[in-house]
Amino acid sequence: MGIPFWSLTGLLTAIAAHLAYVLLAPGFLFSTQSKLTAAAEATNAINILTDERRNELLPTLRGDGIAVMCNADLSKGDVRFEVELPETYWSLAVFSRSGKQVYQLNDAQAETTNVAVELRYAKSIIERVLGASEDDEELVIQDAAWTVDLPERQAFAVFWVPLTDPLLREPTLATLKKGKCSLKQRA
Repeated sequence: MGIPFWSLTGLLTAIAAHLAYVLLAPGFLFSTQSKLTAAAEATNAINILTDERRNELLPTLRGDGIAVMCNADLSKGDVRFEVELPETYWSLAVFSRSGKQVYQLNDAQAETTNVAVELRYAKSIIERVLGASEDDEELVIQDAAWTVDLPERQAFAVFWVPLTDPLLREPTLATLKKGKCSLKQRA
């Protein structure tokens, strides 16, 4: 009775350890990598990620392409991320600093090449109940096509533009560098 019991116990322990690694490790690794990447990039500014940095942060975005990152710090207010994109496929992903994907948008959904995204911290229910602030009137979005409410005060947004022709890299890069990632000006 002892040998089958311990064999079964060992097998179940191995299965549990394997499942824990497969299910938890990717999220933990992405969270760690996102914190390292965000710490290395300028805050509230446009950052063109190198191919190496892009592959470390988002390994599924392989191939020739350009990744533009807005490393947002919402502790001083809302951040506006504006980019004019080429007439090609592109994708936007917004992540919390812990690595949770909060929002995604692509060219087919947006139907435009001038994209303005406002990133703002979502107040908790407790913060809303405790009292209204002077910022409550700013909950009405007037000049941004997309608004993303974030669960944390630190986040980053990444525009990904894959390139089919290497000759398009420099003109696309020049266009993307004109983008802005800055604190939203209060009216």
